Amino acid sequence: MKNVLTRKLADRLDTTLPEARKMISELFDIIRDELTADNNVHLELIGTLRSVNQAPRMARNPTLNTPVYVPAKKYVKFTMSEKLKAILN
Repeated sequence: MKNVLTRKLADRLDTTLPEARKMISELFDIIRDELTADNNVHLELIGTLRSVNQAPRMARNPTLNTPVYVPAKKYVKFTMSEKLKAILN
């Protein structure tokens, strides 16, 4: 996917592939850094990425029917913008 974005960006901005690749990498680095710092990333016309904390919990192993501890973790949640929903539907 990154290669496709790189080629399309290079074509639209009339730049070289290495320059476009660097731009895409920098953008992804910025998004990663913001999510790591628990900041929301709002992408106009696309949606919002946000870091969410999931509390530790007890789950069940379906094969052995025994309880299993699942530690706390972070994940990224994406909420689609209303404009993108309207375009897709």
